[in-house]
Amino acid sequence: MTSPLTIEEKAKILRYLRYPNWQSLAQSFQLGFPSEAQPEFLVRLAFDRIAPESLDLIRKDLCELDIIELQFSEARKRFQASKLGELTLNQNEIRMLEREDSRWRKKLADDLGVYQNPWSNENVPFGGNGMMSAKVYHS
Repeated sequence: MTSPLTIEEKAKILRYLRYPNWQSLAQSFQLGFPSEAQPEFLVRLAFDRIAPESLDLIRKDLCELDIIELQFSEARKRFQASKLGELTLNQNEIRMLEREDSRWRKKLADDLGVYQNPWSNENVPFGGNGMMSAKVYHS
């Protein structure tokens, strides 16, 4: 039988899905509206609902995301290179890694049956604050 998710694996899942790993979520509703941490409840509930036979798939997703994170680190080392001799850098390396990272985070979210953090700064264009309320448009 597969062992349950460890505390470290749960922390990685929260990080990869862009949730803070807070000790308390008691303040998840403010003035009757869900705060930024409210969807995190769904992720934490998913930890206990996942069928044992699916844990290996979740761990595979985490492994892939760990590998991609290491590749980002390696790619950053090449940012400062001015001349590499015969080596040609792929100018799209970061974009390709970002696509793979996004793909595997979506797989992880799907395998858990949850959403990535919609309030993550990563989801807000032009460097805005992910903690802002979404604009509502009407006609």
